[in-house]
Amino acid sequence: MNVIKSNNKKPQVAIYVRSSEEYIANGGTTEKEQEEKLRKYCKKKGYKIIRIFRDTNCEDTCWYFAPKIMDLLLGLPKSEYEIVLAIDIDRFSRYVNKVFLFYEFLNEFDIELETLADGVIGKDFLFGVTNHSNVMNKSELEMKGTNENGN
Repeated sequence: MNVIKSNNKKPQVAIYVRSSEEYIANGGTTEKEQEEKLRKYCKKKGYKIIRIFRDTNCEDTCWYFAPKIMDLLLGLPKSEYEIVLAIDIDRFSRYVNKVFLFYEFLNEFDIELETLADGVIGKDFLFGVTNHSNVMNKSELEMKGTNENGN
């Protein structure tokens, strides 16, 4: 996927923040802290934030997808953003199957899924279905001497 269009405009981004009391109690960041980090990252990368989706005190079990993820998905056909950004992949969901489905929906509209922790999903962070870990960071594959094709 190539997010930078030919007219040299800044990539347009929707940022997503989700937090809960349990997440914060276990050392996670608040929505405000997540948003601050994402804003700094966008400024550094030259991204233009056009939408912020916030799920407040939402555990991963509140819906199949959290309410604002549902809003984001329902708005895809008319969306103007090229990247959906969060601090970590577990902010979209703690369940690999949900993250993968979310990724697939975004991919249908040529929208990248990116996190501060792992980079661009599908490029820097790979989904695997051949082992129990289910997901693997591309750098972990390189450390093991394995490329994306398993060679």
